Amino acid sequence: MLIRRLCLVAALASALTLPPQPLAGPPPRTRVVEWRPSPDRVFDPTAEPETFHSPFPLEALGVLWTGSVPRLRVRTQLPDGGWTPWRPVETADHRRARTGELASALVSLHGARGVQLQGDRGDEDSLPTSMRVIGIDSAAETAGELRAAQVPPLPSPFPVGPPPPMVATPTRTATPAPSPPSAPRIITRAEWGADPQYLQWTPSHVPVRKFAIHHTATSDGGANPAAAIRAIYYYHAVTLGWGDIGYNYLIDRAGNIYEGRAGGPNAVGAHVEVANEGVDGIALLGTYQDAAPSEAMTTALVSLLAWRSRSAGVDPQGNGPLAGRTVPNILGHRDVMSTDCPGDAAYALLPSIRLQVAAALAPRPPSPTIRVVSTRVSPAAVSVGGDVKVEVTVTNAGTDPIASQGPEPGTSYAEGESFRSIGQPEVPGRIRIGVDLDGGTDPDHRFRWGLGGDLAPGASRTVVGSITFDRPGTRTLSVGVVQEGVAWLLDGLGRTTVVVRPGIAAAYRATSAPATELHFPLVMLRYHGWTTRIHITNTTDRPGVGSLAVLGADGRALSRTPLLLPPRGTVRKTMDFGDDGMGGVAAAVVVADVPLAGVAFHERAEGDWMAVEPVTGGAPRIYVPLAARRYRGLSSGVQVQNLGETRATVWITYLDSAGATWTDSALVPPMGFATFFAPGHATLPDGFVGSAIVESDGGQPLAGQVNLVTAGGAAMAYVAEDSPGPEVLAPLLFRNRGGWRTGLQVQNTGGPVAAIVARYTPVNRPGGPWEREATIPGALAGTLYLPADPLLPDDLVAAAQVRSVRGEPLAVIANSVNDRRRVGTAVGAVGSIGPRLYVPLVSTGVDGQVTGVQVQNVAPQPAPVVVAVFDDRGALLTQFEETIPANGARTLYAPAAPGLGAGSSGSMVVVGRPDARLAAVVTEAR
Repeated sequence: MLIRRLCLVAALASALTLPPQPLAGPPPRTRVVEWRPSPDRVFDPTAEPETFHSPFPLEALGVLWTGSVPRLRVRTQLPDGGWTPWRPVETADHRRARTGELASALVSLHGARGVQLQGDRGDEDSLPTSMRVIGIDSAAETAGELRAAQVPPLPSPFPVGPPPPMVATPTRTATPAPSPPSAPRIITRAEWGADPQYLQWTPSHVPVRKFAIHHTATSDGGANPAAAIRAIYYYHAVTLGWGDIGYNYLIDRAGNIYEGRAGGPNAVGAHVEVANEGVDGIALLGTYQDAAPSEAMTTALVSLLAWRSRSAGVDPQGNGPLAGRTVPNILGHRDVMSTDCPGDAAYALLPSIRLQVAAALAPRPPSPTIRVVSTRVSPAAVSVGGDVKVEVTVTNAGTDPIASQGPEPGTSYAEGESFRSIGQPEVPGRIRIGVDLDGGTDPDHRFRWGLGGDLAPGASRTVVGSITFDRPGTRTLSVGVVQEGVAWLLDGLGRTTVVVRPGIAAAYRATSAPATELHFPLVMLRYHGWTTRIHITNTTDRPGVGSLAVLGADGRALSRTPLLLPPRGTVRKTMDFGDDGMGGVAAAVVVADVPLAGVAFHERAEGDWMAVEPVTGGAPRIYVPLAARRYRGLSSGVQVQNLGETRATVWITYLDSAGATWTDSALVPPMGFATFFAPGHATLPDGFVGSAIVESDGGQPLAGQVNLVTAGGAAMAYVAEDSPGPEVLAPLLFRNRGGWRTGLQVQNTGGPVAAIVARYTPVNRPGGPWEREATIPGALAGTLYLPADPLLPDDLVAAAQVRSVRGEPLAVIANSVNDRRRVGTAVGAVGSIGPRLYVPLVSTGVDGQVTGVQVQNVAPQPAPVVVAVFDDRGALLTQFEETIPANGARTLYAPAAPGLGAGSSGSMVVVGRPDARLAAVVTEAR
């Protein structure tokens, strides 16, 4: 019998009254050990948990007790001597052993030897009067198991696979209707290793009228599901004294079906204490409270239920009495007992499963005559998180209306979804458009759309849908037309290869103050796949000359490159580290006789991007509002360059939200650099997230770049703040807009406590502005996370002004992530505003890359601006006028710029009136 999965906690410490001894009797395939912990020790919150060491690896354990129901938690020892987190032991279902003891659910241990148990008192003050723990090793394999593991996944009970791709014939007649559901392949008790000596139950039979769906509330068995089933068998049959396993059938995640209770069809099981007679118990191997069963598992469940329903004459969509209630004929364990079984995620699938079983049993209607006029799958290349559109035009070439079903045209699928997972299982005889992905997946043609209503004779209709792909790679898609439950009428049409590229996104600050000297604290050449490309724009109407020097950690030049800078032109340089060709990490400085604007792009072939603006001055103290060490996979590195003329000891101090600090230091030569990588810090704890301060010991100016990198390689970067101010601007923020979510990380670089006000002004919708207040202790940082603000509307694009009430200087970054596209950006807030802004790179689709420039106006009146775009040689590509709203922002999206054609690139200047107060953030995305 399966048990309720609760949010209670427990653990396993063994205060043994006897040394552990293997129980007598079991053969080598199933080994068992018992120990008897003292309840006084288990439930003493001051006691150090004792460790029980099993003489052999354990697949699972169960706890039995007499007396009041405890709350228990268990953990197991790792190979390195550490411990897993505590996890609950399910004790609340009141399953009872033949001995009269109450028993827990079985707990999977995955081969652990060391175990600890702890407990909390239940609703009563009294403790269990006795306890014993049974450990089970059932992992030994047999030839029968190996054969069982090779059983192929079960097919759908619906049409057989699609016919070969259509080439010349536009239509295809229906294949003959399949025969009624037959028995699926079932792995026998002998094959999964049910030892006959444990069978102490004489089968009894009652005609089945219902089916109860369970989950085993254990692990799914991993690579050896038969071992997990043997452990359940021993626990039910021997430990609890039920004489056999309680379930009639079990199904693993690969879709294999296992014979459970001995006696064949209609054998009475032991799975619903109040109503076992006439109820088949079908258990999904694993725990499905949060995670959903696999497609293979649900397909196998439908096949099994269709066969048993046909054999027993059960209406899969009917209802009837059971245990004093009226419940569905295909029910969840919780429908008749107080339990969470079969888990929320599995229980939510039962309505769909009933429909699928009914469809498998329904009579097969005649096939209509339908023709496909045209198909189109576009675009041929898309970034992760982008949509691929499917357009299919069909005509009813017959004399009768064609009936369809959902989902409606326009439905968008995520790559991992299917028509079944979104609640649209097959309705027999209805017509749908299906898309096959990479030659077929489980389920076949997982993306399906209805026609949007009945299609009259002679009528045509275009069905449009979309698919969002969540990982890079190449996909091959083709279109088919299916009559559900009957046959594929057409298939293999419009075969198209779609390239899904890694998503890229980067952001940096446009400059209002060009300079003749630009510092880039970090440049890379083939460093873990990263290479840096620098764009330098001459902001004047006269030609200029300059040089690019790449500097090593000791401050010496690795290479020097002369630069010829045409008026309004742009020079693009990929890093050159000299003649050794080795590559690595360096810094760079650009010096010219004209004021420049610049940006560095760090790129990897896998698609990762980071963009940062250069540093023009530096300061003896610079600020890092966001640093991390393996915080949800995120870690920071701070590359610090000494811009002074003497060497400096550079200190970095990490601070968490409670004010705890960790320090590190390095000796940095003039124009040299040092890297402070958080995971390399000796004492900084894993899970750290906070801020940092970097300073030199002799007042030498510093420049810094902060990289934030995930374990999977996705990265973002920003410039360490060298001139914090009491009011800063964040021109581009999101609250659940197209998958984007933004947090403002605000660091107080001034007094002991800063009262701050953030004012959000909407860009894409009416409403607002909205003001939020917060207090931040001195030197620490706090987060204003837009998605967590219940008063802000969803689908929001906003600009923000952040100020300290008493004038404390602030360092702020805007950190935006998009889980759908698997990308993120980090960009510093803007403290320097002016009437003229320079953007070194504008692209309208070169290599799929597009530029957006978010211009913010902090004046109380609208700001008319002139926008000019120049090519790399300085020739004017286009010029147009815009108006930035008062105290608002506007997006200058390059592909929408008048006169700027697709595939263009260059630089941009935004010019307002002399008294204009403008700031901008530039985004590059694909």
